[in-house]
Amino acid sequence: MNRESLGPLLRGVGTSLMLAGAVIGFTVAREDLQVARLRVQRQGIVVSSGARASGVSAGSENANTGAGDESLAERVVENLWFEWMGFVGAAVTSSSFYVEYVARRKRSD
Repeated sequence: MNRESLGPLLRGVGTSLMLAGAVIGFTVAREDLQVARLRVQRQGIVVSSGARASGVSAGSENANTGAGDESLAERVVENLWFEWMGFVGAAVTSSSFYVEYVARRKRSD
């Protein structure tokens, strides 16, 4: 391997790692959002089933404190087009570095 083709290869590997990290982060955020939604639904069921007064107030406080966090997470995760366009852009950039690596490698051989 010549030194001229090493730069594009390293940029391609780095961009691929960033893409993988973004996909993993997006997946974890979606799972956390689903868990938070289920927790709020369960609290709503407990409150509506006639729990003790202290349990109702504690449950409503927990629901209110978590509501701000959920709305932020929902706003970040709900725009799927933005996420997919970011993934596609990173994949195109990464693949262009790999193509440049192959072209430079063939040119030097």
